[in-house]
Amino acid sequence: MCAALLRPWLPCCHARCLPARQDTDLTVKPTSDPKKVAGAIAGRVRDHERVSLVAYGAEAVFYVIKSICFARRYLLADGFDLVFAPRFVTLEVKDGEQRQALKFTVLANQM
Repeated sequence: MCAALLRPWLPCCHARCLPARQDTDLTVKPTSDPKKVAGAIAGRVRDHERVSLVAYGAEAVFYVIKSICFARRYLLADGFDLVFAPRFVTLEVKDGEQRQALKFTVLANQM
């Protein structure tokens, strides 16, 4: 049995439980605005949806961290605290080409 089913605050690392990339994942690029991404994170948390962010490259990873920090500040008034769990994933991009990326699963705890 998957540990994420028993302890929902832990991210699942099994490919059979969570695919490497879902259509609901937010992709953060080096040109993304961290405050807009933070707004998207906060909106999903308020709607009680799962939030995952995918980033390629150092600058995009920095913007993910910055976005999570902004979203955490936005959600304090609503009584939520955010934590995240990063993991490496291999994604198919074009023509079967594979790339390594970091996937951040954002977990919201109600205070």
